[in-house]
Amino acid sequence: MPLRNTRQLLVAAGDTVTGASAELPPWVGRHRRCSRRGLAAAGTAHKQDSLLRLCQERHFISGGAPSHTSLLQGGHSLGPLGVELRRNLLSQWWNSVVLHREQVLAIDTALQLPNPSIAPEAPLLAICTQHLLGLPPQQRGTCLGGPVGKCGVLRHELLYGALMEYVPSMELLNKKLPFGLAEIGKCFHPIPEVANEGTIPPRIGERTVASLVWFISPKSSGQWQDYWLRHRLQWWQKARDGRKWVVPHVLWVSGDLDRGLLAYLSDALQQTEGPPVRGRYQQREVLKLHPTLAPIKVAVDMGKGPTGELRLVCQGLSTELREHGVYVWPGYQESLQGSLEQLYTKYDQMGVLFTVLVSEATLENGLLQARSRDTALKETVHVSKLKDFLLTYIAAATHL
Repeated sequence: MPLRNTRQLLVAAGDTVTGASAELPPWVGRHRRCSRRGLAAAGTAHKQDSLLRLCQERHFISGGAPSHTSLLQGGHSLGPLGVELRRNLLSQWWNSVVLHREQVLAIDTALQLPNPSIAPEAPLLAICTQHLLGLPPQQRGTCLGGPVGKCGVLRHELLYGALMEYVPSMELLNKKLPFGLAEIGKCFHPIPEVANEGTIPPRIGERTVASLVWFISPKSSGQWQDYWLRHRLQWWQKARDGRKWVVPHVLWVSGDLDRGLLAYLSDALQQTEGPPVRGRYQQREVLKLHPTLAPIKVAVDMGKGPTGELRLVCQGLSTELREHGVYVWPGYQESLQGSLEQLYTKYDQMGVLFTVLVSEATLENGLLQARSRDTALKETVHVSKLKDFLLTYIAAATHL
């Protein structure tokens, strides 16, 4: 799924390609990691402020007023539109890595590592602290002395679980290389202590990670590393079959999808020239997300006319589109109605691909207006052909 400005998006997403021998600890080996400059590389400070404001106003993120730093540390929650955007991004990744490949198996491993010895140097420990709050400070250290050695360790990467699944997967595939193990899941990391000063307990950051661990023969490890590095770079824009006993090499491709989501939002936010108001042209903000990633494909709203009858038409259109997998925003249910320009501005900032306006003319001749987010042009479409019009556009957009 090639998208524009892909190298910039990849930098913000922090995609990782790692090569390591399976007999070594998972953090040892040939390693290529893209810069993690995040949103700092994605534009000016003014654009970053505009992006944060838009994401809060249009409910891509929630939970107060996060800063740029807290966003990159995973100290925020997603709003309804952010959840749908991430779901679309996860779906595109899964289709690219798993569904279209014969040698990739899906796995789902535990959040806690079974063996603390394979944890990173500063592991996250899953400890219940509620019973400690009532104890004097001098007793808390004594009480923690025993449990710390027995508590679970939260994973900070998905690699560990995949390595645990290597032997069972080899049996399933009749001991043939190459093959891969793909997983999407939550990983955890401690938020720096400076940000937690005075809080009990310290906050833990979360991130959604998409991981592919690729097992190959040693002879072909270099070629496969180049292949997957090139393949994943292209996606963010868009060993041997015998039974010889070998120690397999491992390629690990991992991407932080939460950072990827922020990077796509930053790249999509554009300032364009809107229609003149009182003889003066106004700048308008448009969130031009790729059609396959846009959380809302179409918004259905009402124009002038008998409210009851127009609402029934809108409900029928929304139901028909949802039955075909199109995410519809029910604008006709909103009680506060502004001008059409205010409506279009709102939907442009939400990244809605098309705004469909049902008016009195629709009741007379079946015609309605479909406004494009990207061009701001309005096209007249018959109500019976709207579904095919939108489905054709969305299907064609997957090849952009």
